[in-house]
Amino acid sequence: MSTLSAQMNATGSAAITIPGNYTSPITLLNAGCQDWLVTELDKKIADEPIDREYTKKSPAEKPAATAKRIKLNSDIRDGYVQFRAVTPEAEKLIVKGNFDLTTHDGLRNLFDSALRKQQIPIEFREFYNDCLTFVKQGNSRLGLAKMFMCWSMTGFGMWAHISPAFGFEIHLEYCRLLQANGFPWVPRKAGHLIYKPPSGSKLDVHHDGISTRTLFANLEAHAKSQTPSWMAWANEHGLQSLAHIDGGRNGNGSTFIVATRSPQHQLEAMKIIRDFEVESAFSKDPTENRRMTQQWLDSDGGPYFINNLVAILPALNAILVPRGYPNMYVKDICPATPGPFICMWAMGTWHGSKANTNRRISLTLPSGPVCIIDAVNLERRTTALAIIASSNADIQTAMNSGIADFPGATPGEVRLAAETYIDINKTPLADGLTHRNPQFAGDRIRHPEGVMADRPRGPFQPIAPSIDEARAFLRAAAMPAPW
Repeated sequence: MSTLSAQMNATGSAAITIPGNYTSPITLLNAGCQDWLVTELDKKIADEPIDREYTKKSPAEKPAATAKRIKLNSDIRDGYVQFRAVTPEAEKLIVKGNFDLTTHDGLRNLFDSALRKQQIPIEFREFYNDCLTFVKQGNSRLGLAKMFMCWSMTGFGMWAHISPAFGFEIHLEYCRLLQANGFPWVPRKAGHLIYKPPSGSKLDVHHDGISTRTLFANLEAHAKSQTPSWMAWANEHGLQSLAHIDGGRNGNGSTFIVATRSPQHQLEAMKIIRDFEVESAFSKDPTENRRMTQQWLDSDGGPYFINNLVAILPALNAILVPRGYPNMYVKDICPATPGPFICMWAMGTWHGSKANTNRRISLTLPSGPVCIIDAVNLERRTTALAIIASSNADIQTAMNSGIADFPGATPGEVRLAAETYIDINKTPLADGLTHRNPQFAGDRIRHPEGVMADRPRGPFQPIAPSIDEARAFLRAAAMPAPW
């Protein structure tokens, strides 16, 4: 039995170290983060502040909240005047330097609200803090209202639109590993970054990629099969995977699994939750718990969170153990050996990620059996984004080499055709708010030569795949397995 099979059958998950040194790509990523912050922050600082307003219709805003909001608006306006008209340029540069995202301290300062304010002189603290928060939240004051543009504490948001060149190499290495273990898999979509900043949030226990209703049915059928193991389940229903390039180990931003011995083991736990044999899986309020349980059972869109699953594990185990099952437990998916690694878990298993002190940089690795429709979509989208990230000279070179995926007699026409393709394909690439609006992917990687009205320069263009890198990845992805 392979190492992968042994790990999967024991817990429903596995972790495998991968070769490679990613120092240079991470340096470019750091520079892109800084470029993004400075560009968006300068635009926000230049705009005259707009007062916050009370938006709730009922009940009416309380007097204390009104006073607090009015004072904050006043402090922000005063800080704007102080920063623009009084503060010396040298002091502005010092404050800006406190939020240098190429450094560990700069990252911490941006994402820790208390530290953030400490780095700003009191004279314009509320103004500058408001600007930083606005940019971090996707140019919005409403938290995650623009999820596809923000940098969230769980590492999602804008990162779902960025598929770096170094991710292609890792993705192919992952598929080689799978093929060596009996999975005839190839890349199905381009993987994207997940960047959990310092002091990043946990991601609660959930499953995704398959509805709860369908998961119940599939687990019931699998329990009757001749090989009801997690490895057999994964061969039939798939795997989910992440490559952790920096961080993600030993409780510091770790991806974890709620470990079970077999699909049947998880099925029994799901039945206990469904049938209310344990209380408060979703809420301590009985009525709300029943409503949320039904939503978990009926929803057709994930992720499918079970808010209190870790808290109710003792109660679940107290029922499961007498029925012949071992204890379920939370297990970090990470290897003992150092270096970047891939963690994987069987589709439908309960998983999440822990809060992190230091940053965690990861990549998704969407893969599966060859599918013609997916292969066509992957080729068109990946090539289009590579064109958007390329210079006119590079596009011309690709045209001279016979690449004609997007029509046009000039680099500008080819670029426009690629932009149009991305514009019109708005179907979310996966579950959740973070994957909506895929038509804005070009805004993160657009080459300066492609900038037009409403088409900004992309701060992460240096890490985007070139046309040649995209073609090499796509050629491999289109090859029948095993490679």
